[in-house]
Amino acid sequence: MISVRSITRPEEFALADAPEQADALIEMWQEGESRPDWCFLLEDDGHTIGRVGFAVEPTCPPEYLGDLPPEELFLFGLWLPWADDPVASGEALVRESLRQIAGEVPDRLQVRTNPEAHPEHSDRVALFGSLGMDLFQEKEGFTWSDGGAAVTVPDRLTFRTVDEAGRDRYRDVLAGVGQATLDRNDLYYRSRMDPLDWGSVYMTFLHDSESSMWLLGLLPDGVPA
Repeated sequence: MISVRSITRPEEFALADAPEQADALIEMWQEGESRPDWCFLLEDDGHTIGRVGFAVEPTCPPEYLGDLPPEELFLFGLWLPWADDPVASGEALVRESLRQIAGEVPDRLQVRTNPEAHPEHSDRVALFGSLGMDLFQEKEGFTWSDGGAAVTVPDRLTFRTVDEAGRDRYRDVLAGVGQATLDRNDLYYRSRMDPLDWGSVYMTFLHDSESSMWLLGLLPDGVPA
């Protein structure tokens, strides 16, 4: 008999070969992002065959909300019997899970999938489509490995860290350059708030430990590039 239930212990949600997932889940609970009754198991006669969890995250700081919803719902940790009939079992798990938490969580659901991280990426996309979800955006990921060689910087540009340039100036530049972005997520948020507020919201992603890595490129006349 197939059934869906919320978990009682973090260990129930962790995969056998990744027990550290239980610690990550406890941290999410402690930070208020998720709860035990937002994490579910799909069982067949008492045997776990699938897992899914949901987390609630703030849209942006309250002072910049505008007409944005204050929070959004994210799906995380989806594991299914991918070799069998993942769409059918996934639909049963996700639909029943959402039914059980309806009214407790935001009604806007976001799901992210990565073909490099998820071998079953195409099955995931098919599942989300069967649930009535629309593709919001696709992204190409790029990485750079530091080989130790010096990076040549054109003489016409100078760079200032956030603290050297001043955080207000850095915010103003961010507010100005986002208008032509091709990132749909940024467009969604930017279209719902004042451009300067959008720059301020983006600055909330800057942590003190990263301030030396956020650079402002300046032309010889001091105009930001």
